[in-house]
Amino acid sequence: MRSNFAKIIDSIVLVVVITVLTFSWLRFYTKNTTLSLVAGICVGLMFMAIFNLICHNRETKLNINKATKAGAEKLNLNLLGATTQEILDFFELIFNKDYIVTKNSNFFILKPNSAQNELHSTLHSTIISPNFNKSKFELNDLFPILKVARQLKINEIKIYAPDFSDDSLSLIKQLNNFKISTHNQYELYNEIKDLNFTQTLDISKPKINYLGLLKYAISPQRARHYLFFGLIILGTSFMVPYKIYYLVLGSILCLTALIVKIAPLIKTKKR
Repeated sequence: MRSNFAKIIDSIVLVVVITVLTFSWLRFYTKNTTLSLVAGICVGLMFMAIFNLICHNRETKLNINKATKAGAEKLNLNLLGATTQEILDFFELIFNKDYIVTKNSNFFILKPNSAQNELHSTLHSTIISPNFNKSKFELNDLFPILKVARQLKINEIKIYAPDFSDDSLSLIKQLNNFKISTHNQYELYNEIKDLNFTQTLDISKPKINYLGLLKYAISPQRARHYLFFGLIILGTSFMVPYKIYYLVLGSILCLTALIVKIAPLIKTKKR
C-alpha cells in the first residue's frame, strides 16, 4: 500500500509529465502557448484524477487495513494451535445459523435449512473443509477432499486454510466437475464477524516496567545509536553559536555508548 507521501509524488510527476507532453504537441500544431499550457494542465489533472481513482479502488479491494490484518493473523495462529475438535466446533458456530450442519471427523456437510429449501429449491449440499494443521494448503491436501466429495456425490466444496500453494490453486481452477471456493485466513476473518475463537496461543506482549525499560536503554545493542547521534550532535556544535550545549550532550551520548558497550565485557571477564 502506497504511503501518502508516495501518492503525492506520483501525482505530481504524472501531472508534470502529461502536461509537458500535451503542451509540446499542442504547441507544435497550434503555435498558441497559452492555450497549449492551459490544455496541458487540464489534461494532466484529468489523468491524475483517473490514476488516483483506479489506485484507490484497487487498494480498497486488495489491501487489508492493519487492524484487520493483525486480527486475521492472530485468529490464524490460534487455529493452528488448536485441536481438531476445537476447530470443528468453531466452524460449526459459523454455519449453524443458516444451515443444517452434519459434522464428520475433519469436515462438515452443510444442507440448507427448511426455510431456504422452500425459497431456493436449487440449493445443494456443500462440504466445508477447514485445514489448519499447517501453514499452507498443498496440492496433496486436495485429493482426500475430492475423494470424499465424489463418494458423497457433492460437487460444491469450500476449503479454509491459512494460505494456498500455487499448485493447489492452479488445479482447483482447472476442475470442471467440482465447484470449489478457497478462503484464506483474511477471508475467513472477514466472514466470522463477531465470533471469537478461544485463545490457544498467548502472543500478547507483556507490559514493560521501569526495570525492563532501563535494561532496554542500557542494552549493548543501543550503543551504536548513542554513538551515531552523539557524533552528529558534536559535529553540529561547529555550526551553531552556543556550542557548549551541543558539546555536553554529544559527549554524554558518546560516553554512554562506550559504557553500555564495555560494561558487559567487564562483567564477563570477572566471571
